[in-house]
Amino acid sequence: MHGGDVWKYAKQLRRNTNDMLDFSANINPLGPPSGVQEVLKQAVNEIAYYPEPHARTLRAELADCYGVDPQEVIVGNGAAELIFLYCRAREGLQAVVPAPTFSEYALACRAAGGDVHAFPLGEKESFRLCPAEFLERYSQWKQTTIKGSGLKGDPAVFLCHPNNPTGLQLSRPELKELVEGLGAAGAAVFLDLSFLGFVPGQCLENGTLPAVPVDHFREIIRANKGVTGNNPLPAGLFLLFSFTKLFALPGIRLGFGIGPRQLIGAMEQKRDPWTVNSMAQHAGAQCLQEKEYVKKSIALITAARREMVDGLAEIGGIKVFPGVANFLLCQLRERQVKAANLVAALAKEGILVRSAADFPGLDPYYIRLAVRRPDENAVLLEKLAFFLKQ
Repeated sequence: MHGGDVWKYAKQLRRNTNDMLDFSANINPLGPPSGVQEVLKQAVNEIAYYPEPHARTLRAELADCYGVDPQEVIVGNGAAELIFLYCRAREGLQAVVPAPTFSEYALACRAAGGDVHAFPLGEKESFRLCPAEFLERYSQWKQTTIKGSGLKGDPAVFLCHPNNPTGLQLSRPELKELVEGLGAAGAAVFLDLSFLGFVPGQCLENGTLPAVPVDHFREIIRANKGVTGNNPLPAGLFLLFSFTKLFALPGIRLGFGIGPRQLIGAMEQKRDPWTVNSMAQHAGAQCLQEKEYVKKSIALITAARREMVDGLAEIGGIKVFPGVANFLLCQLRERQVKAANLVAALAKEGILVRSAADFPGLDPYYIRLAVRRPDENAVLLEKLAFFLKQ
């Protein structure tokens, strides 16, 4: 189950979607940049033509931003398409995921005939991943599960940085230890950076896209480690990025990835033609120019997040887990309020929040709240306090 289904609740409540306050989807509350909206208006006549295949122009621009070759970049119909393409390219994949994390990794892996192995993270540690412990568990798992299984290719470890739904981010040394350790252990690393753009100080010099927090990532993706007849794709590193969250474009559907060119080529072969429409390609190119918009967004969300945490503390009985992303993982166990009941009650008020009970490793008392504009956050806090006092 995903957040962001404003259509469902608007229909039930007989409201306009614009009248809903959606805290269930982790989208920039500023809405799409004005520059993107203008570009889309200008590009509307191009819908009479097929889109540029493989999003060649945008692909080249993204490659230039990260100092990689265009053949090492793939543009997708949202980041979700690229998750599924990755798993299709590695059909029968053995995937390892921390729990809780984004559910789409497991769904994509199973859809491609693979198996998923969850490594639960501890609630007492606020679901923080310890690299040394994770590497030890991975090594033990590989020895007991993979040995003699006839596996084709390397297992893949899916990491979300910052993680969804916890919002936690590893330090750069921790991430280095984890990526290098997994590479040495023969794992392919899938690193999802969809929410990194919201974190202060994490952008490229162009100020619009997140910098890769992995030293020598270009060398890693070009290492071609493990390319043999039985393992036609390199282990390496695949990086996932999303325009959806930071630039508030969920309806456009646009994401991109960077990885070994053999893997990118295999992913391209598994996709339908023209999955990235012309409007999305133009929107992505304009996003690369939106430095001031990104700067404003980061400042607003960073301040609003602090205020929201303080507001939840004032209500009391709500455990807020530490994080750095544009959303908060909260637990209502002390209040003995189940997420489903809270979701239903707030929906009647036109406020949508995300139950996190369906994330592996979480129970029915967890919710996830997106950080929106201060005035909207104030409405949520008021309604939440009223409901919890009943």
